[in-house]
Amino acid sequence: MAVLQGHREGEEGFREEPPTLYRGEGPRGGRMGHLELTEWQKRVLGYLAQAGEARLSEVARALGAGEAGLKDLLTRLKARGLVESTARRTWRPTGQGLLALKGVPSRPSSLAAHPGFASLLALLPVPEYRALLRLTVAVAYLRRKAPHLGPMPWLGAYGPPGTGKSTVGEAALALVGGRFFDVRAMTPGEALGRRRQTQGGGWEVEPPATLEGPITVLDELGEAQAELQRALFALVNDRPTVLIEGQELPHRAAIYATWNPEAREVPLPEGAKRRGLLLNTAPYVRTLHKAFLREGVGERLRELLDTYPSPWVDLEALPAPNLEGVDPGPLREALYRLLTPKGKGEVPLGALRPLAVAYNALYFPVKEASLVEVAYDMALLLASRPGLLLPGWAKALQGLRGGLPLEEPTPQEGGKDYRARMEEWGRRKRLEAALARLTRELHRYRSLTREEEVARAELLGKVEALREELGKEASPAPLEALEEDGKALLQAMEELLERIRHRLEVERKRLLEEAKSLKAQALEAYNLAQKLKALAYRNPEEGMRLLEERGMVQRVAVAALPAPKEKPPEERVMQGFSVALGLLLGLSGRREGWSLALEAALPKAPPSPAPVWTFQGQEVRDLARFLWEMANRLEGWARQNSSKAQSLREKVRGLA
Repeated sequence: MAVLQGHREGEEGFREEPPTLYRGEGPRGGRMGHLELTEWQKRVLGYLAQAGEARLSEVARALGAGEAGLKDLLTRLKARGLVESTARRTWRPTGQGLLALKGVPSRPSSLAAHPGFASLLALLPVPEYRALLRLTVAVAYLRRKAPHLGPMPWLGAYGPPGTGKSTVGEAALALVGGRFFDVRAMTPGEALGRRRQTQGGGWEVEPPATLEGPITVLDELGEAQAELQRALFALVNDRPTVLIEGQELPHRAAIYATWNPEAREVPLPEGAKRRGLLLNTAPYVRTLHKAFLREGVGERLRELLDTYPSPWVDLEALPAPNLEGVDPGPLREALYRLLTPKGKGEVPLGALRPLAVAYNALYFPVKEASLVEVAYDMALLLASRPGLLLPGWAKALQGLRGGLPLEEPTPQEGGKDYRARMEEWGRRKRLEAALARLTRELHRYRSLTREEEVARAELLGKVEALREELGKEASPAPLEALEEDGKALLQAMEELLERIRHRLEVERKRLLEEAKSLKAQALEAYNLAQKLKALAYRNPEEGMRLLEERGMVQRVAVAALPAPKEKPPEERVMQGFSVALGLLLGLSGRREGWSLALEAALPKAPPSPAPVWTFQGQEVRDLARFLWEMANRLEGWARQNSSKAQSLREKVRGLA
C-alpha cells in the first residue's frame, strides 16, 4: 500500500497554512462540532491513518519533516483528541481524528471509498485476516445482489482461543450488517426456523434469522450440542436456497463460523470443506496472540468500528454486478495447477468468477486487479491449512499480478515442528475429552453391584493416571503409547457401561412387570370386594359362590352330613292309619282314597339341606357378616398391592 509522500518543510510550515474547517458526525449521527485542520495536519493524520500507527522518526522520514516540529504538532493534536501515543512510543489516530480527516460519506460508492476501510485493514495483524474479511463481505454482496451467479462458499476461522477469530466476524458485521450468534445459547428452532400454521390449516416454516443476513456469524461452533451442530450444517451450502422440512427458503446470508478444534472437534459434514473457504489460525498463533492479547488490537478495532455508523455501506445501494470482461479462466487454471490432489477436492474453484465480480464492485474498480486479488486471497486461506497448496505458490501467483501490489503471506511459525506440536496438543485434548465424557457417564450410575463398583473404581484410577500424564507437556511417554492406552481404557469403560446398562435394563423390565402384576391383582381384589358388599345382604349365597370359584372358601358335600334319624313310634302308627283309611275310601269308590293311601305308604324325600361353606376349616354360619368382613380384607389387600406397585415404579425411576 502506498503511503503519503511529502517534501521537507520547516516548522514554519505548521503556522503558515490556512486552517480547513471540518464538521463531522459521530457514530450515531451526533454533531462533533467544528474541527480546524491545516493541510499539513491532514497530511500527518492521513499518513497515520494509512499506516495504522508509526514512530515519530518514521512519520518524519516519510513526510520529510523535522522531528522537533512534528512532535510539537502531534502533541497539539493529542490535546485535541485527534491522535494518541502508545506504550511502544508510536502514534496513531483516534476515531475522532479519522472523522476529522475525511468525515463519513453518506453513501459511499464502495467499501474502498469509505474513509475508515484502509485503516481497518491496516489494523488487522496478518494479511490472511484481511483476505478473510474481504472474502466474507464479498460473499455477503453476492447473496444480496447476485445469488444466481453461482456457488457462494461459506467462510470460517478455526484455531486456538485468543487469535481474533470472533473479532474478524464482528468487523464484517460492522461493515455490511447481520447477526452475531453464540451457538452455545441457540436452539435448533432459532437456527432453522419454527413451524407455524397457515390460515388454510397447513404448515410452513418461518424463515429463521440465520438466513436473513447479510452476514451470519456462528461463534464457538464446536461448543454446540450435536443436534444443533447438525441443524447449523444445513446452512453450510453454496446454493441460493436451503431446504428445511421440505420447504425451500431463500439463503441471503454469508455464513461465517468460528471454532476451537483443541476443545472439541467439529464433525464437518461430507463436502462442507469443499464448499467453504476456511482459515487455520494455528500457524500464526504467536503473531495473533501478541496482537490481540498484548497489544490490544481487538480494542482498537472496535474503537474504529464504533467511530462510523454501522453498517459502513448499504449493500442494496451498491451497483449491480457486471460480468463483462471477467474471465477467470487463466487464473483458475493457474490456481488449479498449484493445488495438491487433496486441495483439488477441498477448494471451491467455481466461486472464483462471482467473487471477482464482487471484488470489482466493493474494492477494485479494475476487473483484472479484482481477479488477481480474489485468487490471491483464496490462496492465502488455503496456505494456512497444511497439504492443500504446492510449495512456491506465492511466487507463482505474484508472477501473474501484472503490477498489482500483493502482500507477502505471513511466515508460518515454527514450521513443521510447531504445527506438529499443535496437532499433538489437539490429540491430547480430544483424548482427555473422550475420557471425561465416559467418566461422567460412569458417575451417573448409582445402583451398582459390588463387582461393578470395584471395576468402576479401578477404571477411574487408571483414567486419573492417564489424564495426569496427558497434561504434561514434556511427558516421557510418547503420545502414540498414551493414545493406545487411552483407546484400551475407553473400550474397557464402554464395555463396563454396556454391562451396567444391560443389567439395569433387565432389572427395570422385571420390576415393571412385577409392578404391573401387583396393580392388576389390586384392581381385581377391589372389584371383588365391591361385588361382595353388594351381595352380602341381598344374595349371600351368590357371594359365597364367587369366593368358592376363586378357591377362597369350600362348600361342604351333602354326603358328609349326618344320616337322618329313625322315625318315632307315634309317627309310624299315624302312617299306618293313613294307609288303611285311604284303602277303605278307595274301595268305597272314592278316588282320593287311593291318593291318600299311596302318599302315606311311600316314604317322603328328606328336605334338601341348606348349602354349607367353610373358611380355613371353620364353618361359616353368618354369610352376610362373613362376606362384609371378607370385602374389607380384600380392600386392604388391594391398597397394599397398589402401594407396593408404586414403590416398584419409584425404584425403577431411581435406577440410573
